[in-house]
Amino acid sequence: MLRKGKFYVGLQVLHIMPAILGVLSLTACQGKGLQDTTEVVDTVVHLDEIEAEESMTTERTTIQEQSEEESIEETEQTEQTGLYYGYSVISPKQQNLYREIYRALTDCEEYVEVSTLKTEELNYVFNCVMNDHPELFYVDGYQYKKYSVGDVVTKLYFYGNYTMRSAQIEQYKVRIEQRVSEILDILPDTTDEYEIAKAAYEYIINETQYDLEAENNQNICSVLFNKRSVCQGYAKTYQYLLQKKGIQAVLITGTANQDGHAWNLVKINGKYYYVDVTWGDASYILSDNQENTSVPPINYDYLLVTTEDICETHQIDELYVLPECTATEDNYYVREGLFLSYYDETKLATIFEKAYEANNNYVTIKCLDDLIYEDVREKLMDEQRVFEFIKGQGEQITYTENKQQRTISFWI
Repeated sequence: MLRKGKFYVGLQVLHIMPAILGVLSLTACQGKGLQDTTEVVDTVVHLDEIEAEESMTTERTTIQEQSEEESIEETEQTEQTGLYYGYSVISPKQQNLYREIYRALTDCEEYVEVSTLKTEELNYVFNCVMNDHPELFYVDGYQYKKYSVGDVVTKLYFYGNYTMRSAQIEQYKVRIEQRVSEILDILPDTTDEYEIAKAAYEYIINETQYDLEAENNQNICSVLFNKRSVCQGYAKTYQYLLQKKGIQAVLITGTANQDGHAWNLVKINGKYYYVDVTWGDASYILSDNQENTSVPPINYDYLLVTTEDICETHQIDELYVLPECTATEDNYYVREGLFLSYYDETKLATIFEKAYEANNNYVTIKCLDDLIYEDVREKLMDEQRVFEFIKGQGEQITYTENKQQRTISFWI
């Protein structure tokens, strides 16, 4: 029997987190007639002048305008609550700040006063927004101005860092919507969210090459237009496609093999699962191990998995409380009938027969736990019972295995 060696999916990946790109601090002494001065910008901003402008604006505000603003805010609140995980788990006060930041970033506004005076809270909620909204492809950080009287912060202004000018952003938005519309037409029109999640996973993997040097590799443009990206691009594009189909999905960051990494938490048919599209792509696997050419073109080990499964190889940076994913009903191997809860010869025969009927060139099975995995592995490989299910392979077969995810792939 030809052994190709053990195959593990714990490979290196590059992930760059958005950075806070500067702090503009405005301070002032207390006392009548003393003016605020800025330490890090050329223009001196006077607090009294800002207050006067705010007072004038307030006086001109009509009851009708207030009603419109309340209506817009209620609409935004409803939309954010259902589809965006980060928004749903923060406090009402932070949700208000979230909407302020999101509106500012969406409209590319400059220095918007926000409802918090705490820079730590601003940073926290900014990250919640960015993890929820992959369509903010042109944002790579933010700045703020802080106004103080003595040691007391009186105002905090937020300003996003944009990688493009407004006109270019609008052009890209149009192109993105056109491209996404084309992709959505390919995805299945079904109420079964598993089928949508699987199709989007397969589409991105089939259309994208893993490339550390890819342009815009931290956002959705890299996948949609260049078809080359890294983990952030994979994860954000997957997230965006699912959101467009009305499925809740959020970006998750952390480490894998001690390197920064990004993947997704998704809600499928009412249950939470983890998905790592990057680790499903053979081009990613081969980028780290060029000698192992016997790799399934799509690795389904990380499509809709539990917290226990993902934590075998990934370490999660918990920005907020995350659900304990325990459901397995919509795990790929369970849904596709490739899951073994014991060594079942009848089921194995069916699995291999279906693979031949579908003209597949490989079969992958997943086992319930480590004991079942070792039992199945011993019988199929050590005792060579796999040849009972193989047609025309002679005395050798190529296989790969992932002990951490308890899966084995055979080339047929």
